[in-house]
Parts: sequence; C-alpha cells; structure tokens
Amino acid sequence: HPINYKYPITTQLLNRGLPNCAQEGNEHFRSGRYAAAMASYTRAIESMRLSSGCEVDTVSGTVMGGRDAAVCYANRAATRLMAAGDATGVKNNEKKTVDTSWEETRAALADCRAALRADAGFDRARLRAGTCLVRLGAFAAAEAEFNALLSGGGGGNDDGTKSAEARELACETARAR
Repeated sequence: HPINYKYPITTQLLNRGLPNCAQEGNEHFRSGRYAAAMASYTRAIESMRLSSGCEVDTVSGTVMGGRDAAVCYANRAATRLMAAGDATGVKNNEKKTVDTSWEETRAALADCRAALRADAGFDRARLRAGTCLVRLGAFAAAEAEFNALLSGGGGGNDDGTKSAEARELACETARAR
C-alpha cells in the first residue's frame, strides 16, 4: 500500500511560523529524498517542542499534543518506513541491512505512538502503526490496531477511506498470521 503522508498544516501552526520545515518535508518526501524529509519533520517537531515549552521525556515518551504535532510525527514515520524499504532490505536500488530496516521500522512505530499520544484520534497514525507492526512480524498486534480503528477506537476522524483501508489491512494481516 502506498503511504499517504501529507496532511494539511493547521492555521495554528502557520501562525507560529513553523510550517516551512513541515512543508519542506512534504516536498522532500514527494521527491523521494527521505533522509532530507526526515530531517525537516524532525526540525518541525523540535520547533514545536521549543515553542510550546514541552520537554520530551524519553522514559515516559511524553510529547506535546495536538494535530500539528501528530501530523509531523506521522509524516516522519512515513519517511522512516520508506527509508526502511521493503522486507528484503532493498529500496531505490540501495542496499540496506536487515538490522537497519528493522531499526528504521521500530523508530517509525515509536513516531506513530508519539503521534497517537499527541492526538489519539489521528487515524492515519494508527494505520501506519499497524503497518509498522506487520513489517516487524507482530501480526496480532497489527490486527488489533486495524480493528481498534474499525471499532471506533481511533477517535472518529475517518472520511470512509481509512475504515476501508483498515478493513482490508486487518483481513490481510489475519491471513498472514
């Protein structure tokens, strides 16, 4: 499944002057420059953290909240998934070690979890977390993520396409188990 990475940046983020990094990340992503996109999203996250005065606690994983933060974390997760490549460890004719792909996928999952802590209703982050779990071989956990979205556990910002995608992914994951 192609990764739908782009979500609009809200007026609140625009008013704080932070969209340049996030929009720059979107441009890099579209051009296949995943390392540059990841750096841009990281700068956007750091800028939001500094402007909000929120300290990120690496033990508890506390993050600043809101949709803007969730979008940046989820978009960074998408870049990590693209950088990780497919299960064979090859992406864009570039060899990756299995360990590197595994680490990138685990980092993408951590970003998805941060996105969901920032905005529990951000369904795209839940779908992406499920994708990470599939790549990590945690099929039961992935299926639970997809089913949580289907049962309304995602917060209800679905336009219909996410539910259809979650249903399809849940079925594929159940078959893979």
